[in-house]
Parts: sequence; C-alpha cells; structure tokens
Amino acid sequence: GKKKQKCFSFKKTGKCKLGDKCPYSHDVVVSKAVCIRVDDVSKREDEDGGQKKKDKSSIDCINWKNKGKCRKGAKCPYRHDESIRDKLLQKKKSKEEEDANNSKRKRGENKIRQSLSIRVFGLNYDTTPDDIRSYFAHCGPIVEVTFPTFEDSGRSKGYCGVLFQSPKAVALAIELDGNELHGRWLRIQ
Repeated sequence: GKKKQKCFSFKKTGKCKLGDKCPYSHDVVVSKAVCIRVDDVSKREDEDGGQKKKDKSSIDCINWKNKGKCRKGAKCPYRHDESIRDKLLQKKKSKEEEDANNSKRKRGENKIRQSLSIRVFGLNYDTTPDDIRSYFAHCGPIVEVTFPTFEDSGRSKGYCGVLFQSPKAVALAIELDGNELHGRWLRIQ
C-alpha cells in the first residue's frame, strides 16, 4: 500500500495534540538535538518574557519617536525620552521651513505663469463676438475670442473665452465680474 505521511507536529516537538486520532504517522525518531532545542526555546521564551517586561521601559515608544506624543501618556510602558522628542520637533520644524521656502518659490512661478485667458458665463444669446471684443477692449489687447454657437441656429451658447496678451488685462477683466451686458449679469472667471 500507500506510505503514511509523517506528522509534522510530532516531528518538531515530539508531541501531537491529536494523539492516536492523528491521521499521520508518529514513527518519526525525534533526535535529542530537537528535544534540547525545544527545551532551549521554552527557556528562551521564559527568559525573553521576563526581559520584555523589564526592557519595555528601556525601549523607546514608537509614537513618541515618530510623532513626538503618545496617547497613553504615563500609562505607556515604553520610554518617553525628551531628547528624542526634541530631535523630532526640530526635524519637523526644519522640514516646514523648507516647505515654506519651496512654496514661496512656487508662488513666484505661479505669478509668472498666470493665466492669460478668462471665461465669461451668462451671456445673452443675442451677444456676438464683436460685442465681447468691444466690452473688454478697455482692459487690454485681445488675442482671441472663442465663441461657441449652436450649429443649427448659429446663436450663442451663453458663454465664451477671451485670451488677452497680458495678466494685467486679465485682472482688469475679472474686476468686471457681476456687470451687465445686454441685460444679463456676467460671471467672469
């Protein structure tokens, strides 16, 4: 017949929880080294168990180390060393300053890259691109007016885009937000 497989638990520890009910073979010869190792492991567990209780106060609290605070406070079994907290806070502070410097640079870049176009919403359907050009002419030179219309009727869809040459012209045009053209209040973005 078929060879019976050997019980893994019995081979490792010399014992099996299932005993005679185990479907696997207990014919494994357990060497003394394995038994000694099992004893050593149990002794180490006992020693480590005792050390873990003692060592917790000498191990740094992970929350204290990473966040500079611990919810458990005085109940926390781990060490809360002020020097570690101070280092963390200094590191955070320098990182915040670095981020602030980077954001200032980015703000400067944003000024340079300011949009030259605006969108005008809420137009009267009878408004034409020429009306838009004349309405925004005092703001500055207009490069292009995108004026979507319905294909079948040719009337305005009620919004348009205006591209200016300078950011100052855009700022002046945005100030016109809420003004009236052909009986409609305009929303300019």
